This record gives sequence, structure tokens and C-alpha cells, in this order.
Amino acid sequence: MQISGELIKNKIEIKKAKEIGRLYSKSHFGKIVSGNKLELDLLEGIFLLGEGKIVIYKNKERIDFEKLTKICAQLIPEFEIKYHVFKDLRNRGHAIKLYNKNKNIDYIDFNQKFFVSTFSERDLLKIDEANKLIKEVEKKDKELWIGILDEEGDLTYYKMSTIDIKGKNREHTFQRINGMLLKDRVVVFDKKVSRNLHEKEFYGKPFGDGLQLSIAEAMYLQIE
Repeated sequence: MQISGELIKNKIEIKKAKEIGRLYSKSHFGKIVSGNKLELDLLEGIFLLGEGKIVIYKNKERIDFEKLTKICAQLIPEFEIKYHVFKDLRNRGHAIKLYNKNKNIDYIDFNQKFFVSTFSERDLLKIDEANKLIKEVEKKDKELWIGILDEEGDLTYYKMSTIDIKGKNREHTFQRINGMLLKDRVVVFDKKVSRNLHEKEFYGKPFGDGLQLSIAEAMYLQIE
């Protein structure tokens, strides 16, 4: 027997104790509100409706998936992206819930092990803002996941973290030499300098006993 819910403004209320137990206690949907009712947010509601696990009414009129989609699209910014990520992670067994304490985080895992931010593949992800968010999440001893939806509806997840990429290699100095311009490449013929540039600084590709550099590499070395 399907669970029945009532759409009230932007929430869905479940009143029967048995149904509340199935959703809240077993699957970690919604939150308990006054009157011992269970309150679902719209994303939880449309997910359950799409999975055939709930029927929803408003003023005794049954709300189908199309009608609820239109309501969600009007009330939830970037609804399609948020819905796809929510649906995918829930179906993978992650009991995620909406997170309202940070505008850059959309969901939190029920067990509070990770946060999730959602993006379209066309969105601009600013490195400074992402780095700041990662540090905030790491202070809470949690992980930050980013879910990116492409135009075909496929999702890719990234676990974000910071890392110090400074190495311990010492800086090398090389004598200034001449190179030969060959269309869009520069060739260096000095055998010793070529070997050092390639083996110690990872420039170019071997070219006989010399080294073939890209234009970008040659310009950088010229400035240096």
C-alpha cells in the first residue's frame, strides 16, 4: 500500500504513524514536526513520487509527477540538477538530506560523513571559493563531494580536498643557448643542456641528441 501525503505550500505532510515510521525511521526521509507529523521537502517528495512509493494530494486533488515537477521548477533554483543528484545518490544507498546552513552546499549525508554541492557542466567553479569551502568542510572533519551534471543527464562525482603540491626538488640553472625555429617547434642541439632540461626539468621531447621544445616552452625559457 502506497504512502499518502498532503502538499501544503512547499512541504509534503505525512500523518499516519505507520507510514511515518517507514519513511523516517527506516529510510531517513523528512523531519518530525508538531502534531507528530512527518514533513518532507519537495525534493524528497518528488523523488518518492517518481519511485512510486508515495501518492500526493493537494486539496483532495491528486498531484502527478508532471504537476509536481512544475511546482519544484518554480520554487527550487537549479531544480533539475539538484533532483538528478538527489535521485542518483539515494538510489546508490546514500541517505542524503537538504542542507540549509551554507548556500554553497546542497546536501548532507544522514550519517554526516560528507557534504554534496551540485553543478551543471556549464557552471563556473571558482578556485578560490572552492578552496575556501573545502577548508570549511575539512574543519568539520567531513568530505566535500561535487556532483556535476552534463547535458546528457550523466553525473560525475569528485571528492574535493586540498593538498600541498610543493616538491623538494632543488632549482637548476642552465647556460643560455641558441635554438632553431622549425615552424611551431624549437630545437636545441646542445647535448648536455638538452639532457638536463629534459631529465631534470621535464621540458620537451628528445630530438636526436638534442631536444624539441614547444613554442610555449621555448618562450618561457627565453624569458627565464
